[in-house]
Amino acid sequence: MFRIILLFTLLLGTATTAADNSNVHDPAAITATGVYLKTDEGYARMAPYRHARFDFNFFNSIPVANDVQRPVELIVYIPGVGVGDLEFENRTIEIPGARAFVEPVIEPLGENRLRVTFDQELEMEGFIIAHVFHQCCHNSPRAIALTAPEPALLELYAEGQDLNATTIAHNVEKALDAYPENEQMQQLLGYWQNREYQARVQYVYDFMDEAWQDYQAASGLTAKQQALRNVRARATGYLERHPDGEHADTVQERLAYAERELGE
Repeated sequence: MFRIILLFTLLLGTATTAADNSNVHDPAAITATGVYLKTDEGYARMAPYRHARFDFNFFNSIPVANDVQRPVELIVYIPGVGVGDLEFENRTIEIPGARAFVEPVIEPLGENRLRVTFDQELEMEGFIIAHVFHQCCHNSPRAIALTAPEPALLELYAEGQDLNATTIAHNVEKALDAYPENEQMQQLLGYWQNREYQARVQYVYDFMDEAWQDYQAASGLTAKQQALRNVRARATGYLERHPDGEHADTVQERLAYAERELGE
C-alpha cells in the first residue's frame, strides 16, 4: 500500500525551490524529474529534505506552496517509478516529528508520470512528505509546506494559552534557528521561558505547601514535629532556589514559624 507522508519527502533530483515549473499547468509539460504539487499558480516542485530529523529548526529549508488546490494533487515524474514505490505523509506544523501516513489514489498519467490524489481531508497547516523507494532515488525524501510555517507558529504558540510551557519554550527556541530575525518569535520565546520558570517556582512552592497542610492536619506532638521539619527543609530549599519567587514572603513566614516551634 502506498502511504502518503504529507511532508513531501519526495523524489529525486537536485535541490530546487517550489517555484520550479510554477507557470506550468499541464502535467505533460513538466520536463524536470521530481514530484510536484498542484497549485493555482502551476506545479510546485518539492525540494529534497537532507536532515536526519524533521523538526522546527529546519522549517526554513522547506519550500512553501501558495494557493494549493483541493483535492490535493501531486504529479510524479520519475522514469521507472511505479505505484508501489511511493509512500506519503501529512505531518503537522505543531508536531512535525510525528509520522502520519496517508493513502492517496495513484494512477498512471502517460509515460513516466503518475497522478497522486488525496481524497481525504489533509492537515493544511502542515507538510506533505513523499518517499520514493526506487533505485533512482535511494529514498531521498522531499517535502513541501501547505501553508507558511512562520506565521502559523506565531499563532499556534501565541501568549495566554494553557499549554505546557517547557515544551513550547523548547519548540519556539528551535523554530528561532530557522527564523532568527523574527522579533515576534523572540518575544514569544521570552514569554514561554518566563512561564516555564514560574511553573518551576510554583511546583517548589506546592511541595512546601503540601508539608504545611500535613502539619495543619497532624495530630499528636511527634507527627506535628515531623511535618514541621518537612516544612523547614522544603521552605529552605524554595528560598535558596527562588529568593525572589512569587511566594517568597509566605515561605519565609512559614520557615520562621517552623524554626520557632521546633526550637532546634
